[in-house]
Amino acid sequence: MVRSISLLAVIIALTSGVWSAVQSPAQEQSPNVTNSSPSSVLELAQGEPKPKARKAPAGRIPNGWGKLNLSPEQKKNIYEIQAKYKKQVEDLELQIEELKTKQLEDMEGVLTADQLSKLKAQSKSTKGEASEEKSDSK
Repeated sequence: MVRSISLLAVIIALTSGVWSAVQSPAQEQSPNVTNSSPSSVLELAQGEPKPKARKAPAGRIPNGWGKLNLSPEQKKNIYEIQAKYKKQVEDLELQIEELKTKQLEDMEGVLTADQLSKLKAQSKSTKGEASEEKSDSK
C-alpha cells in the first residue's frame, strides 16, 4: 500500500512537468508567429514545412506567485530556474522512492512469516474497502 502510494506520487511528480509543457496550439502561439496550418489535405500531403512555433519554457509558477504581478521576464526566469533543477529533483525523487521501498522491505524482513501474512491480508482488506468506498461514491 505504502509502495503503491509512493510510486503514484513519484509518477505524478514526474508527469506534472511533462503535462505542464503540453499546451493547446492557441496557447502556444506567440504574437510573432502566424498560423500557417495547411488549408487543405493536399498542402499537408505535399509536405510543406510549417514554421516552428517558439516553445515556451516548461514550468509552472508556484502557488500564490500568480498574485505577485510577475513580469513576463520574471516568469521566463522562473521557468528557466525550474528547468535547471528539474533533472536533479527528479533524480532525488527517484532515490527517495527507492529508499522507501528498501526501507519497507527491511522492515518486513523483521516480521515473522505469520506476521507478514497477516500484514498482507490487512493490506488486501484495506484495499478492498477503499475500492468499495470509491464504487459507492460514484
